[in-house]
Amino acid sequence: HERFISNMIAGISGIDFGLLVIAADDGPMPQTIEHLAIFQLLGVKNCAIAITKIDKVTLRQLEQTNYSVKKLISKTNFSKAKIFPVSSKTKKGLNFLINYLKNRASNLKKEKDEGYFRLSIDRSFLIKGSGIVITGTVISGKVNLGDKLVHSASGYSVTIRKIRSQSKESEIGYIGQRCSLNITGRKINLNHISRGDWILAKEVCAPTKRLDAVLTILKNEVNKFKHWTPVHLYLGTGKVTCRISILQNSFIPPGGNEYVQIIMSKPVYALFGDRFVIRDISSTRTIGGGSIIDPFAESNFRNKNSLIQKLRLMSPLNHQNALNNLINHNIAGIDLELFSTIRNLTFSELENLLKSIDI
Repeated sequence: HERFISNMIAGISGIDFGLLVIAADDGPMPQTIEHLAIFQLLGVKNCAIAITKIDKVTLRQLEQTNYSVKKLISKTNFSKAKIFPVSSKTKKGLNFLINYLKNRASNLKKEKDEGYFRLSIDRSFLIKGSGIVITGTVISGKVNLGDKLVHSASGYSVTIRKIRSQSKESEIGYIGQRCSLNITGRKINLNHISRGDWILAKEVCAPTKRLDAVLTILKNEVNKFKHWTPVHLYLGTGKVTCRISILQNSFIPPGGNEYVQIIMSKPVYALFGDRFVIRDISSTRTIGGGSIIDPFAESNFRNKNSLIQKLRLMSPLNHQNALNNLINHNIAGIDLELFSTIRNLTFSELENLLKSIDI
């Protein structure tokens, strides 16, 4: 389970809908609780629940498992999630689950392909006659055949030779899709590429070692989360060791949330709104997670109260609201280029934003 969690966290980025699978003969396990918590920390808004192996239990056991599941989800965002008892062996209940998932998928709104392209790499390999192929989930923007992008860790330029999105040959890859990209570049080779690296547009290829964020600690944590605690930060498909500086208090209680500054041991590539998870320094327990507000945090801030006020002003998801907040509270003006990088706004998106407000 501990080894699998990093795959689960990496794969859930950009997911709209989750399926939580619980065996009828085991019932909810500690890992069930952890997966459910990660769903919420990473912003997955909807899920369904499959209770499997119903052919192996009595009706009474099934009712007990069903009761335990309902109790487990009652205090989460998924309290109204549909539960489907199924058996792979007898096929009982499977059609109901499949039809439900198809119906939910068809009704999901396609996300807008706004912002510059970013893909967090989970695998890389060579294909004879084609060269380097990388796979991952598109976090933002879109990619076209022939696009010139950057490999984050090396800084080398790459060109997109082929695209497979959702397991089909394609000329374009969109936000939320699983993509494999056949890349070519004069300097790049397979040894340069690792899991957790990014393929992205040069406009947002900006490494950082400090992140200002809002952090939520899980309710089932036994102890308070203390200032300057070392943890593993899971972001995209990568993980990095870091320390957490709590800006307002010396600790965060279980279930609480606070503004924090995250100081990494090595650079990462992050932008506003990116979700993350933290696990303890031994990587055996999920502690909490949250959302990034300022990916280019100040390293020598003097006044914590003014920093917290700045983070509140930057926090709205709506770009127009955030920009209005910053303009109204900064007499000396703000750096629009930095604002557009933090928010991953293309040049045309920034132009349209500026036209919509009195600046």
